Amino acid sequence: MEILEYVEPVDSNASTYSHRIYGVILRACTDFESLARDLLVAAGETKPREKMNVLDYRKLEPQLHLQSVEVHFLPWRPNPLAKTPFRDWSTREPPLAWYATYNAVKHDRGLNFTRATLDVLMEALAGQFALLARACDCSNWNDYSWSDEGGGNFLFMRQPFVMYWKDTETKIAAATGNKEPSR
Repeated sequence: MEILEYVEPVDSNASTYSHRIYGVILRACTDFESLARDLLVAAGETKPREKMNVLDYRKLEPQLHLQSVEVHFLPWRPNPLAKTPFRDWSTREPPLAWYATYNAVKHDRGLNFTRATLDVLMEALAGQFALLARACDCSNWNDYSWSDEGGGNFLFMRQPFVMYWKDTETKIAAATGNKEPSR
């Protein structure tokens, strides 16, 4: 990430904000929205795409089990930054704090610009990564790995992120040679 050439990925910089961070938050969240809408339409949602919002995106939880996902950002120092971007999103209001911040900044940048922080960006990127990794066929990604950590715990890694989740319904399809868990 180019931003890390200018802002050191450490806790003391988590509240740093800038126009570049703001721009990447907008991009990450609009990509999240687009994929969430695509997944809802593919699942049979009849609401028009342009009318869908984060309350609709929560309908993906039963299929994707995102609440249990924890994403680690490896370049953060001294230890990887752990984020749980979908924790309690099926019951919490607003469902996703990072997404609510994105909307606040998008609709009133003058008032909310200082909320577009590195911490919010990391949470938004973790959310986007988790949705992509849980919902998409990642077999065409050249540099990824899946791992069964035992006890229903799984790991998906693609630099600079590592995603962990606990899912008793997920199985590794070792018999077929498929490295990915079935969904």
